[in-house]
Amino acid sequence: MVEDGTGARETGQDFIRYIIRADIGAGRNGTVISRFPRKPNGCLHARDTSSVCLNFGGTSEFAGQCHLHVNDNRAKEEQGSIYGIQGVRRLRFGGANRPVTPRTISSNSSPWAIELIRTGMAYVDDQSPGEMS
Repeated sequence: MVEDGTGARETGQDFIRYIIRADIGAGRNGTVISRFPRKPNGCLHARDTSSVCLNFGGTSEFAGQCHLHVNDNRAKEEQGSIYGIQGVRRLRFGGANRPVTPRTISSNSSPWAIELIRTGMAYVDDQSPGEMS
């Protein structure tokens, strides 16, 4: 958010919000709806904080909704992944109306990541880029 000199704050303009504003202005598409996480396996990464802010914060900015997606169709889905996704609720999205920015979440990411690793809900992937691909 940016101060405009009057004490009011203006929300940042990224390309997704730009497209949403253009669609709303043109009367297209109705309600803004997104889903999180965008990955089918449901494993969260520390870099997902921006996506959390965009999906939950962005949709609430436009009186929309974000669906928290848990893939329960896979019989061998690890319970830890499900708990990790549901842990997004700890960030108070979808319930409390308070401003949350990527900076707010990123400043707390390291302690959260350490806690997730400590409890076995996340791990450090030590594969090389070649092994990952």
